[in-house]
Amino acid sequence: MSVRGNYDESFDSDALNIIKTTGNSEVFLDCEGFGNIDLDYAKALGLKVYHLESHSANSVADNALRLYFKWCDNAGQRYELRGKCVVVIGSQGHIGSEVCKRFEGCGCNIFPFDIKNKFGTEKVLLSWLERADIIVICVPETWKQKSILTARHFERMREEPIIINASGRISLVGLSVLKHYIYAIKGYAVDEKFNNELTKTYPEKIFSEKHCGAKTIEALEKKKSLIEKHKYKVVP
Repeated sequence: MSVRGNYDESFDSDALNIIKTTGNSEVFLDCEGFGNIDLDYAKALGLKVYHLESHSANSVADNALRLYFKWCDNAGQRYELRGKCVVVIGSQGHIGSEVCKRFEGCGCNIFPFDIKNKFGTEKVLLSWLERADIIVICVPETWKQKSILTARHFERMREEPIIINASGRISLVGLSVLKHYIYAIKGYAVDEKFNNELTKTYPEKIFSEKHCGAKTIEALEKKKSLIEKHKYKVVP
């Protein structure tokens, strides 16, 4: 027996215990990401976890570029992209590689970084952050790894960059750290709606909207097709 879920459902230890004790042995996620499930605990329980094959890389990459322009409109500031230094965190993944193409096509200088795929080191990332005009986050949230940009990263930012959280997971940039270093950036745009004191205090610096990165017509049609054909793969 198996259960199905989506990206907006949490599969913590309590949820997984219920799934196991009710006779299930598999969890199928109707999404690409799997940051909402405690994989180590699922493995300990003997549960197999599956997620959908890649279907929305183009959609999310297009949205990253859109988020930049949406932030500009929200802030009432327009900046030309040509010549800008863009640090892409997660550059070697399905989404990150497409993001690189989008911004490079606009004349930007791309600084690709992907520690998971051994493409660059932390030392290299810190040096690039000193030059960054734009930082695009394209890495998934995982149960263990939440925050990607920490205090030491913000302290190296010299050009007051605009941060684009294309992954749409608020936890990838810790709100307490963002609050402390808000002066170090021009702004922050994220593909996930959140409301707290930051959005109220700095409305011109922060742009957020309901998660829609993977919701183009093409991406939704492909997702529907994958589910109908049961095109899932085991989470690594």
